[in-house]
Amino acid sequence: MDDVAGWIGAAIGALALVATIPVLVLTVKQHRRDTERSVVEWIAHEREHGVIVLRNQGLDSAHEVTAEVWDAHDTVTETEDEFGRNEARELVLARGRKCGPDPVGLTRIPRPPVSDQPPPIGLVANEDPPDPDEPWVVEHRRKWAEAKALHDIAEQQYAERRKALEAEQVAVRVTWRSELGRWHTELLGLS
Repeated sequence: MDDVAGWIGAAIGALALVATIPVLVLTVKQHRRDTERSVVEWIAHEREHGVIVLRNQGLDSAHEVTAEVWDAHDTVTETEDEFGRNEARELVLARGRKCGPDPVGLTRIPRPPVSDQPPPIGLVANEDPPDPDEPWVVEHRRKWAEAKALHDIAEQQYAERRKALEAEQVAVRVTWRSELGRWHTELLGLS
């Protein structure tokens, strides 16, 4: 009888061991997935009106990638099995942005024009031009240079703000799986 009990105990122990192996394997896989370091970094920019370039500039490949691009007029969704590092794809918004971005409600502040060259210093007929080192001539040129710099800064800020508002009209969402199966979603703006 003791032999039978020993066999039964050994059989139960073996069954318990066999039953815990899949649990251990799943636990190890889950731990590897949870601690996985996958470096996938997305960047999107508009190459030309309506053509959005999506690039994985990370260190690792992305798997089962779904990329969605949309604006007020159109939505495009594309899927890829694998998107390698430094790979790029073009997504084309067929309708809206072919003619360029929608108008943005950005008001330009009126300011007097500033010429690209310093204005001439007023001369009376038959008078020799003033010495460029004269203090009033130096001050005249300094004030022009300051006005020109402020004007150029304002124009640059206006152009940058307009570009940013136009870029906000397009959104990009990328969903992908890492190599070990961890899912990620990222919402991008155009750069």
